[in-house]
Amino acid sequence: MNVTLAEINLLLNEIKSLLMKNLGVKHLRINIMSNQSSKLKMIAHTDGFDNEEVKITLSMGQGCSGKAWNTKMEAITDLSKDVHWLSNEDQKRVKTGLSVILSLPLFDPDLPTIKKVIGTITFDSTEPIYEPLKKAIPTLVLYAEKISHLVKKSGL
Repeated sequence: MNVTLAEINLLLNEIKSLLMKNLGVKHLRINIMSNQSSKLKMIAHTDGFDNEEVKITLSMGQGCSGKAWNTKMEAITDLSKDVHWLSNEDQKRVKTGLSVILSLPLFDPDLPTIKKVIGTITFDSTEPIYEPLKKAIPTLVLYAEKISHLVKKSGL
């Protein structure tokens, strides 16, 4: 089966709907970033991202996505207390008013023992849902595995 961006976006929107219902939030965005080059670049996203945000690129260790890529672990931040952005240019592109960001690494499904990161999936919201989102990580890791397979098959 040839995986298309439409299939990835369909799964992203299903995850978004489920999370919004379970967390009781009105604002939630999800994006997938790929590290096909030496930087992370957004390859898919739900609605709510403007043109400047879609252009963001992150280096290893930069932002929550870069941290998840670098550490091979989830990275979550409460933006009322902490900011992980290192680039002033990229910080200007980020939607103001965000409250929480969670990034999970996407591992190459063909190389499970070495945990090679092929990208990240990131969730953010303007609503103060740090604790509920943190509690949802085990479930979101399962979705990240599904997304990893789709991203790998798509070649994005």
